[in-house]
Amino acid sequence: QTQIRFDLPSAEQVCLQIRNTAGQLVYEKNSFLPAGEQLFSIQKMNLGNTPGIYWYSIAAGQSRAVGKVVLLP
Repeated sequence: QTQIRFDLPSAEQVCLQIRNTAGQLVYEKNSFLPAGEQLFSIQKMNLGNTPGIYWYSIAAGQSRAVGKVVLLP
């Protein structure tokens, strides 16, 4: 399981996208979330049980954050 934490200054529609190193979208989640600290938990099976490096982006309103997650075997 991988967890991605982030803060929202106000309630927003949030889109999380995770892509593999080839740029293919492998996971997407859209949620309306309240202001404050948030946590997305992603199960290994949501990423196809394939170890490797993945890139995520979180978009909320006019803000966007990107990062890297490593899925271990």
